[in-house]
Amino acid sequence: MKMNTCIKGLQNKVFIISILVVFFLATGHISLAEGVSAVCSGSDVNYRTGPDITYNKVGQLQKNDKITVLGIKNNWYKFKKNDNFYYISKDFVTLTNNAYITGDNVNVRIKPSTDSEIIDVFDLGKEINVSSQSDNWYKVNYGGQAAWVFGEYVEVVNKNFSVEVAGTSKFDYVYVVSQQGINLREYPTVSSNKKLSLAFGAKLKVVTQINQEWLQVQTNDGDEGYVYQEFVDEKSLENTTPKVMSVTTENDSTLSSSIISYAKQFLGTKYVWGGESLTDGIDCSGFTQKVMAKFNISIPRTAKEQATVGKFVDRNSLSTCDLVFFDTLNKGYITHVGMYIGNGKFIHSSSSKNHTGIVITDLSNYSNAYRTARRVIS
Repeated sequence: MKMNTCIKGLQNKVFIISILVVFFLATGHISLAEGVSAVCSGSDVNYRTGPDITYNKVGQLQKNDKITVLGIKNNWYKFKKNDNFYYISKDFVTLTNNAYITGDNVNVRIKPSTDSEIIDVFDLGKEINVSSQSDNWYKVNYGGQAAWVFGEYVEVVNKNFSVEVAGTSKFDYVYVVSQQGINLREYPTVSSNKKLSLAFGAKLKVVTQINQEWLQVQTNDGDEGYVYQEFVDEKSLENTTPKVMSVTTENDSTLSSSIISYAKQFLGTKYVWGGESLTDGIDCSGFTQKVMAKFNISIPRTAKEQATVGKFVDRNSLSTCDLVFFDTLNKGYITHVGMYIGNGKFIHSSSSKNHTGIVITDLSNYSNAYRTARRVIS
């Protein structure tokens, strides 16, 4: 009798635990690891509600107390304690690493190129130590050798490494040609803090050209920072907006129709991050790259790289087969690409819960995320 009672009690406990696990999963209280490990290097170090000594003191950390750093602002590290976010001066914190991985199965390569050999993959949340940066690639230590990870999938907590700077700019001024403005950043990297947002048409004085992707500029108010070259042009505003003919040549029209027809053959193919099969699974940039390659049009592999090729096209002047780009994650850089097919619609490989896989969508549904467009068909 007592044995039966014990078994029933155990069954009840298992049931209750199962219910709790389901509850936590449903309510989102179980989260993936992020941030980098760190220890307090001082004694009686105050932590506060904000990144400055003027904010209220909440408590103190002692030497060798462990925390997980989630970000940095004004030389103060952000961390979480008892489900609340606080800040502690970076002068009293020692980081184990300075960055972490923000994507699943992120490729580690020998060289900073998508064409380079893959030597491993990093899992979401993995801590890494970045030693330098070249364009959108971060150099990391991998088993005692140098390796590279694409910057789109890296969150830098502490920028204590060098960024390649070369040459001076051939431009005197550039003009913002992104319809929704662009970010002026503290450093030439998309993970850097945003200083301010620049309006469409703003004129910027060029200080120097950092590399093929970034410019150091100065605003009319004297603010200096870095802008992504994709969204500015050295010509005056009226010369940067392409004049698109309403009627294309017969050859262009036939090519565009052929490309669209070919792309539509794969409607319904599932979305697979990093996938490259038009029939078994593919991601957004893989889809546009594969479709264009069928017609001997070569474009890079990632959405961010594709947004740097071809010719800028104003949203009001879109033509069939123009590539349209979006910041669907509101990260301040390109995260998604599709192909315009006319009548206000575009075809793309979507990871959205509402319409996953290769689908056709109204462009208006992505108005808030729309950033730019490029014409890769001459």
